[in-house]
Amino acid sequence: MERYVLITRPEPEAFKLAKELESHGIKTLVDPMLTITLCPEELPASLDKFQAILTTSASAIKTLATQNCSPALPLWCVGDASIATASELGFYNSVTVPMGMPQNALSLAQYAQNSLNPNNGPILYLCGNVIQTDIGEVLQACGFEVRKSIVYKSEVATKLRPETCEALNQGQLLAVIFYSRRTIDTFMGLCNRSNIGRKCQSAIALCLSQNIAESASDWRQAIVTPTIQDIVKACYKEL
Repeated sequence: MERYVLITRPEPEAFKLAKELESHGIKTLVDPMLTITLCPEELPASLDKFQAILTTSASAIKTLATQNCSPALPLWCVGDASIATASELGFYNSVTVPMGMPQNALSLAQYAQNSLNPNNGPILYLCGNVIQTDIGEVLQACGFEVRKSIVYKSEVATKLRPETCEALNQGQLLAVIFYSRRTIDTFMGLCNRSNIGRKCQSAIALCLSQNIAESASDWRQAIVTPTIQDIVKACYKEL
């Protein structure tokens, strides 16, 4: 019986990831749980006045890249995936939350609070229309001037693709890859609506961060896999 790894991240990144995994002999299915729309018109006209640009999302970095921005913009991100996106898009002056700290929005806010000076100018916080932790509010409470710009919008899927349901019903899902808590919540909601939620217990959840893995406590196993290499390694153990 063939077994598949389901990729739930938005297109076109989902197909890029599928191609990489299939080059390692891992069969994939793609069923995005989110659709992303970039909103570059929401970016400030001038970015030079900000001492730092904070974001937890690769989509926000992609929005920046649609403009004629300096590659030296001081980007503060969360996780290797965002740093990799920044590098791929030409931004070379990027930092991320240090190892040892949880890779989440609150850690980014705390890191910025401890590393930046409110007297050195305002901070730009780039986010989507749905956020769990408002970095801007955290930093404003610490005396920073923060401008918040919603530079992308995300809409959740309303149903699972037929091939996803078929793989779940036939016990063919080896693993499901999740890049956000919203994604895993959406996926489980759609599975439960289709009365196949329990089928997920036979698969493993491959999660970008520990924060996301905590939402997969009902799965057979939740593994933190921040890189392609980690995903491949986890899949090989299950094959």
